[in-house]
Amino acid sequence: MATTVELGGRTYELRYGFRELREAERGIDKPLLSVIVAQRSMFTIDQLVLLLWPVLRRQHAGLTIRKLEDAIEAFVAEQSVTALNAPVVEALLASGLLVRPEPTPDGDAAPAPARPSTPADSSVS
Repeated sequence: MATTVELGGRTYELRYGFRELREAERGIDKPLLSVIVAQRSMFTIDQLVLLLWPVLRRQHAGLTIRKLEDAIEAFVAEQSVTALNAPVVEALLASGLLVRPEPTPDGDAAPAPARPSTPADSSVS
């Protein structure tokens, strides 16, 4: 089941592909997984705009940044920033393009494990 969010009277499906994640990460200027971990899954309003923009504009040709900001403002006034963060984080993790870090005994997230090397990674001299 896809993650959805209702903004501005429309229901949007939050599906992050490579291009959407890349665009959002470039706007935020940090790896998304590190932002999720460091901020304990709480994005700022600016980050939410940058995260939602590439996904929502794909589904709504007439959407502008201003309309998105207005829709987020109305959503937050009616519900909360937390209520908007939850489906965004869920959709980001559901993309399969981010690796969820495992919690350490002290409750912090451990760094994602390094990718194992394969024979194709090594060069023959």
